[in-house]
This record gives sequence, C-alpha cells and structure tokens, in this order.
Amino acid sequence: MMNQKIKLCIMSLFLIIPFTELSASGLGLKLVGTRAFSLGGAFRGVANDFSAAYWNPAGMMRLNGFQIGFGAVGVVPVATLTPKNLTPDVFNPDPTLGGLYGLNNGYTTSATSLIEKTHIIPSFAFGYRAEGSKIAYGFSLSVPFGLGTEWNLFNLAQVNNYGNLKASEYPEFDTVSDIAIIAFQPTVAIEVSEKLSLGLGLFFTKADISFRQPSFSDNSTLGTVFGTYQYPYWITDTFLEGSGTGFGLNFGVMFEASEKLSIGVDVQWFGDIDFDGDVIATTYFPYNQDKINFIGGLLEDETLDAATKALYGSALFAYSGASIKNSSDVVTTTLPLPLEFGVGIGYQLSEKLLISADYMFTQWSAWYEIPININKDFDGDGTNDVTKLVEHWDDVNKYMVGLEYLIMDSDERQAFLRFGFASDGSPIPDETLSAFIPDLGTKNSVFAGFGINMGSISIDLAAQTMFVDDRIINAVALVDGDPTERTNIPGVWSLEESAFVAGLAYSF
Repeated sequence: MMNQKIKLCIMSLFLIIPFTELSASGLGLKLVGTRAFSLGGAFRGVANDFSAAYWNPAGMMRLNGFQIGFGAVGVVPVATLTPKNLTPDVFNPDPTLGGLYGLNNGYTTSATSLIEKTHIIPSFAFGYRAEGSKIAYGFSLSVPFGLGTEWNLFNLAQVNNYGNLKASEYPEFDTVSDIAIIAFQPTVAIEVSEKLSLGLGLFFTKADISFRQPSFSDNSTLGTVFGTYQYPYWITDTFLEGSGTGFGLNFGVMFEASEKLSIGVDVQWFGDIDFDGDVIATTYFPYNQDKINFIGGLLEDETLDAATKALYGSALFAYSGASIKNSSDVVTTTLPLPLEFGVGIGYQLSEKLLISADYMFTQWSAWYEIPININKDFDGDGTNDVTKLVEHWDDVNKYMVGLEYLIMDSDERQAFLRFGFASDGSPIPDETLSAFIPDLGTKNSVFAGFGINMGSISIDLAAQTMFVDDRIINAVALVDGDPTERTNIPGVWSLEESAFVAGLAYSF
C-alpha cells in the first residue's frame, strides 16, 4: 500500500511540473493551499493539512495518513502610471539645468496602464504520517517569488528631432519583466514530545528571468567636430534573459500549548540564485542629413589615412539613422533571495470557530545593490562591463489574521466559511520604484473562501481583493549622478489587484 502512495506522489509531481512555466505577478507569493490563502496567510500556527509541507513543516506531525493537494491561483494586477513631466519645454541633457534626456522625449507623459492579463500560478504539496508514527514526510512545489509586467512607456519615433529610420522596429512593449522562481521542497518532521514537533525542508530553486527596458548611452562624438548637442545620448533597447538555480532551507516548529492553542514558527531561507544569461543591446542612432553631408565631404579627402577614415566612418554611421545590435552570451550575477521569519497561533475558540493570527518578517534589504558581470566590452573602455542593479530595498513586516467557521457538519460532509485580512508594506523606496516591480506601498488585502470536505475529497475556493494608496514621486533618481542612468520613474502610480483560487485535496 505504501508503494502505491509513493507512486501516486511521483505521478502527481510529473503532472504538475509542465504548468510551472506560467508567469507570476506580485513579488512575494504565498499561494500553497487554498485554505491557507483564504485565511490571509495566517497559517503557521495551524498547519494541519497537506500545505504544512510549505507553511510550517513541523505541522505535518498533525496529519493522520496521507494528504495531497493541488491549487491554481489567477492573479489580475491593474497598474497605472501618469509620468511627471519634468521638462515640458526644455531639451537639455543636464539634470541640474532641466532634467533627463529621454524622460520627456520619447517617454509618454499621459496616463499609461500595465498590459492587463491574468497570471496563473500553480502549487502542489503532499504530506504523510503513519498512524502513531513519530516522523512525517512531505513535499511542496511552489512559486514563492515571481512577477510579470508589460508596459508601453517609450516611443522612439516621438523623441525630439531624433529621426531614426528604423523607429518602427523598436519594441512596442519596451519595459517588460518576467520573473518566475520555482521552489521544489522535500520535507521531514519529527515529534520531539507530545507537545513539540520540528520540521525541516530543503529548497531547490529554479529561476527564469528576463528584463527589457530603454537605456541611454553617451554620444561619443560630442567634443569632436562631428558632435552636436542636439543628440546628447544614443538610445538603446536592452534585453536580458537567463536562468539559474540555488538551494535553501525551511525550518519549522510546532508547539501544542493546549488542546485549543497551537503556536508555530517557520523560517524560510531561500538562499542565492547563481544566474547565467545573455544580453542583447540594440542601439538606434539619430538621422541628421546635414551631418551626413558634412562627414561625407570629409571622407572624400584622398589624403586621409586609414585610422582617420575609420573615425570619420564611425561618425557617419552615428548620424545615419541606422541601428546596430550587440550581444553577450555570458551575463553572470548572484541574485540574493530574502530570508523570511514567521510566527503564528491557531486557537480553536469553539467546535465551530477557529481563529488564527500570524506575523512575518521579510529581509528584502538583501536587494540593495546587485552587481552584474557582462562578458563583453560594450562601452569601449577595453574591459568587460560590470553594471549593477540598484534597488536599496527595505525589510518588511506583514500582519495576518484569519477566521474559519464550520457551517455544516454531517456524516457525509463538512462545509466551512473562511475570512482573512493581511497588511504589509512595500520594500521599495521612491528612488528605485520602477515599472518592473510597481509595489507602491502598504497593501491591505481582504480574503474570503469556502471549503467543503466530502469524505476523502476536499474542494476549496477563495478570492482576494487588495487595496493600496496611490504613490506620487516628484524627483528623478540618478545612479552616481549619471544622467544616462536613472533608477525610478517620477509620476503618479496606482495599483489594484485581485486573485482567485481553486484547490483540490485528497486524503486517505
């Protein structure tokens, strides 16, 4: 019989794996188990079903037999940005005199919405404890971190006097992010005493990441006879994609203080992702017929040496309205994932009413500045490029409460109503709020769910609505004062999000 159960687990795992390539929206995702979701995530002190393998592995000692569960979450984010027009009538590359080139020359100045889509996020878990055993086993497959955004913020054809001949080839969706970090976690739990259990899980994480955004580089002809401050910077479409793997740990404690009260502690350390990928940078040059005529005339001088001809030829190309693509096959970095610490209680107030409450700390300060090594000399200084992802994120606290009420109890079935509330802040300061991760501020979420147990089968449904205030950013933030590198987009940001969950569990 046990061999059949193990075989069922393996078959279920292979059924769910093909769905893990779907995109996710929202960065910190706690979506294993519809019941836990509907309680607002206040589940570490409850953790008495299959999803304990993820929420608090020590809770698997509260199982009796085998439980397996599947879930799918549909997340619908709706974000809007109304950029602040820093220099409405001034074309000036010097931020101290007027602003940042590109921000109002090509970037939209009207309200623009995130391309709306529903992101489907799967989850899977099981747990097993034989009757009377002091050890339990489990497994979870989850997407603990992920996001997906697509914006149409920049239009190359609208850049003042740029006149690029290939502007129509510039990507329509110019600011795009897609991150899916999938965690595979085998777990084990042991009973230390009648009241105390411990659990340990090992995360194997797999990350698939891609980013696209406009970027600006200095016009190298400035300061020469070819230069014109009409074009202080060249415009580049930068696309980075890659993947990586890492390891982490999930440690849980469950203390049965009384028949009614249980206390759970869980620490999830997701470790670092060793990331390898590639970058494609397509630079679109301005078109200026006067410069072409001037440089072309210089090139007619037959006395020019080869080096001078090459210099003039490069300058001619720089004003030809053409584009050039550079790529690097090796981009490496170490992406730190945050440590999460959570503590919760579950209190069975009566036979029908369960109350739960949780607190969670997330160490998002791990995302401060992340160096990115590029195996190519894009900037022409004779060395491979090193850039950095500037985030300067802060740690975040989250508070959750949940209620579960038994509304029907018979020999054949039980039915429950569940409610939850959660409140957590944003780790992102004004200086690094961008279209990639529009986490605006304190998010207050309301949850509601319904579950029915019919013998060995359970069906659960839940929904979430999130409320967050608009965020207004007035100042542009530059990287080390460089007007070609900014880390935010000033303007008025708005965000709404809803989620819908369906889950199926089977126990025997």
